[in-house]
Amino acid sequence: MTDTVGSDWFSIVSGGFDPSLSGIYEWRIPGIGIYVGKAATLSKRIRAYPNNERRMSLKLPW
Repeated sequence: MTDTVGSDWFSIVSGGFDPSLSGIYEWRIPGIGIYVGKAATLSKRIRAYPNNERRMSLKLPW
């Protein structure tokens, strides 16, 4: 299986971004949809995204 998430998969849309703090995030997965959520620690969401995309593209629960 090929990796669908490259090293440039995310972009920061507001200034003063600190991944160790809480915040709002948005996942946009082509062909699957958009999810907006909140996280106590954004860095955990950044690490989880590639695995979630892989699982959803394989029609597995994330």
